[in-house]
Amino acid sequence: MRRLIWQLCSGTVATMLAAPPATAQGASGASERIAGCYAVELGPWSGSFPSGSPASHQPPPNIRLDTARFTGRFSAGAAYLQLEPPIAIPGRQRMSLGRWRVAGDSVFLLWSDGFSGVSLSLGLRADSLRGVAYPLYDVIGPVQPTASVLIRRAACAPSSREAAG
Repeated sequence: MRRLIWQLCSGTVATMLAAPPATAQGASGASERIAGCYAVELGPWSGSFPSGSPASHQPPPNIRLDTARFTGRFSAGAAYLQLEPPIAIPGRQRMSLGRWRVAGDSVFLLWSDGFSGVSLSLGLRADSLRGVAYPLYDVIGPVQPTASVLIRRAACAPSSREAAG
């Protein structure tokens, strides 16, 4: 069972890295159609977190899939788009920055500070995105829990770029 879960998580990350790149301007046509604001409904996690930090693995309840290219830490060579807001982890100076991309009929969301975070592997539905959440942790080997996730379109609040601008 541990091997199966590890293979599923490894496959998710590998698929995210192998997805076709976005255009030079940022978003592809599919990304532009999907971009917008969403409410995140996370189901119960299947177990405890080996990281000992549940807050590190919780996606924000409301998110914005932006069409601007992600240029934060860990962006070299990757064609991701910006995902807001970042995850603020109590007691840490780093924030888990968000990024996302489309690959075929799947959408991948990822928040990471380089040590821990969460990834969402989602399938497109008519009015929502549905799939599985996977915690990310920099120690290989422990069995990580999973959770179902449903993301539905929602009204947008001003983005951090609009608020700064």
